Amino acid sequence: MRVWKWLARAVSVSAILWGTAWATSLPRADLCVAVGLDASGSIASSEMRLQLDGLATALTDPRLLNAVQSGPYRTMAIAVYTWSEVRILAR
Repeated sequence: MRVWKWLARAVSVSAILWGTAWATSLPRADLCVAVGLDASGSIASSEMRLQLDGLATALTDPRLLNAVQSGPYRTMAIAVYTWSEVRILAR
C-alpha cells in the first residue's frame, strides 16, 4: 500500500513541475481578447459589416495600441469566432 501512496505523490509532483514548466514556456501577451460575432441568418449583411468594422476600429484605436506598446511584451493575442446556429445536443 505504501508503494501506491509514494507513486501517487511522485506522479502528482511530476505533474505540477511539468505543468509549471509548460505554462511558463507559453508566449505572453499584454492583451488577450476573444470576440464572438453573430453570423446567423437573423442579421443582415450590413449588421455583419458593422460588427467587423467596429472590431477593426477598436483594435486600431491609438489608445489601445499605445497601451499595448507600453506593456512588457508589446503583444496582443486575439481570437475571433463567429456562430450562425445554436443546437441543443442534450437535455
